[in-house]
Amino acid sequence: MHGRGYFRWAAQLVGLVEREGVASRYQRLALQGLELDPDDDRLWEPIFVRSIDADIDTDEFFDLALEEEQGEYGLLFDEIERQYNLCFRQKGQPVDAILYRRVDRLTDPRAFDDLYEVMSVGGLTSRAGILRTGAQLLPQLEQQTEVVLGVVDDAMPVLHRRTRSQPAKTRFSAFWSQSAILNVFNFPIVIGPVDFESDIDQLLAALPQTSEYHVYRERAAALYPPGAENALYRAASHGSVVLDLAGGADEGDPLASMPLLAVQLLPRAFDDTSGRLLEIPLLAGMRWMAVQTFLTGIAKRLVINASLGVLAGPKDGTSFLEQQIELLIAQVQAVTGRADAITVFLPYGNAYEDRLVARAPLEPHQSFDVTARIQRDDATPSYVELRLTGQQPMQDHSKLKISLSGPQLLSLAPQTLAPNQTVAILDTAGVQVASVEHVAATPGPLRMQSPYLLISFAPTAPDGLGTPTCPAGSWDIHIENEGGDDADLVAMIQRDDSPFSRKTGARQAYFDHPDAHAWQKKTREFDGLGTSPLTHDGTNSAYSTVQSDRVVTVGGALVRGTKIEPARYTAQGANWSGTAPDLSAVSETTASIPGVRAAGVFSMSSARLSGSSTACATAARDYALTLLPGGGGGLPSVPNPTAPDRLGSRTIVWSDAIRDR
Repeated sequence: MHGRGYFRWAAQLVGLVEREGVASRYQRLALQGLELDPDDDRLWEPIFVRSIDADIDTDEFFDLALEEEQGEYGLLFDEIERQYNLCFRQKGQPVDAILYRRVDRLTDPRAFDDLYEVMSVGGLTSRAGILRTGAQLLPQLEQQTEVVLGVVDDAMPVLHRRTRSQPAKTRFSAFWSQSAILNVFNFPIVIGPVDFESDIDQLLAALPQTSEYHVYRERAAALYPPGAENALYRAASHGSVVLDLAGGADEGDPLASMPLLAVQLLPRAFDDTSGRLLEIPLLAGMRWMAVQTFLTGIAKRLVINASLGVLAGPKDGTSFLEQQIELLIAQVQAVTGRADAITVFLPYGNAYEDRLVARAPLEPHQSFDVTARIQRDDATPSYVELRLTGQQPMQDHSKLKISLSGPQLLSLAPQTLAPNQTVAILDTAGVQVASVEHVAATPGPLRMQSPYLLISFAPTAPDGLGTPTCPAGSWDIHIENEGGDDADLVAMIQRDDSPFSRKTGARQAYFDHPDAHAWQKKTREFDGLGTSPLTHDGTNSAYSTVQSDRVVTVGGALVRGTKIEPARYTAQGANWSGTAPDLSAVSETTASIPGVRAAGVFSMSSARLSGSSTACATAARDYALTLLPGGGGGLPSVPNPTAPDRLGSRTIVWSDAIRDR
């Protein structure tokens, strides 16, 4: 589970506060001239739970939750969660479900201890944003296709010509648009309308009398509150490029016969690179695809592309999302009886040169120093995670003495933290602007989630609402091993860039060190890591170590003719964080013009996008082609003669989806 620091600053970023300060939320909305729906003033938060009784009947569990809707505390759920458990839950397995609990009446957090255990917590929403009619399932099909391709991303062009089998016939079997319904200051929720094939065909049939732009504008107005940042108005989005590279096809192409499923993430979840707001929406999207595919018989196999990731995390398969993906795959395999029923493609990461990871072996009473540069005018929070990797005997984070020295004489005196202890860092006015927290090990569905120390910094840019800001500048971090055994410490700054085509106001913090300014011949700059503790190792995505052979991780490659090398940003694994990606794919074709070109939001537009996100989509396309009759055995690829730690076993060197213009 993420630390409270992740929750606190992300909450303040969108004008919310934690439960104990619910009243101030209304004050913040009033400052913006906004009001809650007077008929719906309840506050709810999504929670991922596991039933205490592994033998409880599935319907009984959800009926108990539903009965509490009008009770003192209240629980709600989306009906698709019941369907998922009815379809994939095995005998002796507990119920795993996304529920919604009332916040304004949650006076006893242990009220449901006999029913479920909370595994992860999401953000606040309203009742209006939770409910929809029924489970919204595809109709039962008599004849299965070989494979369906699912894409989870931000704004995706549901009307694009590359997603049609005929001019007025879509390839989408279902398209789920997750949305925040109440207002822009709410945390995102994972409920929203689903368009089926017939719905999209109607939109396509109406295009001669309207335009894609007007359709998307109407959809955005229905999905998002006024002023909400979204990419449906723009010429291109991250999702448009990824969708095209993974499954876009012209009429007559082999891939044009393959049906599509899509989950369009709500904007706030996509924008938040801490991962706190992404996990539950992403997992909900994957579970929805599994239900739509295997409960209704649309296809024998499901291929999911999720070109998303975060940097900081345990990177040992113990994170909440990684365990849930592993469990989902195992459940689908058990129900279908097919080992290859579901395959998930994930990017390996883009943080190789971002100076976001430092590592230090620490003998007893040995210390480690590094500087975090927190940039000015950063409208988003910054986070540093400190983790013991498991490569050395000392595993007790409460024996790490930590101290901080920051701008404006702000500091944290040397101290150790007990599990779940948080220490606030206050400015001269006594307002909290940063914190240090010991996040204890927590149970996961398959194994314990690893503990860590979390340093959280408030945004450095004012938001106009009076939210406290953290002073920008150098924050010196000092760690000492007070244990009696050797330790292996890794420090990671959570990646905080603005996703393609979005303007989040993020400015990436980074590590610095006196020895981290060596001359690099390739860049012709003094940006080499030298003998400093900063490292390229372990820059892979925190989602890339799922313990399942049906998860494929993909790195990005610079392909120029027969010359293949890792793209400059392509991550590198380590002995504590997964050794290498499974394979790589072309994500750059020249050192001067970044990225590869694919579809924009509108049918006549295109855009260039860099990163292992594009490589991941190309790899998913390659695999889907091998499953289709007439697919030609996939895309052209070659074994990797060099850099297998960044490129994996082979590189896909080209795709028919990559455009010249």
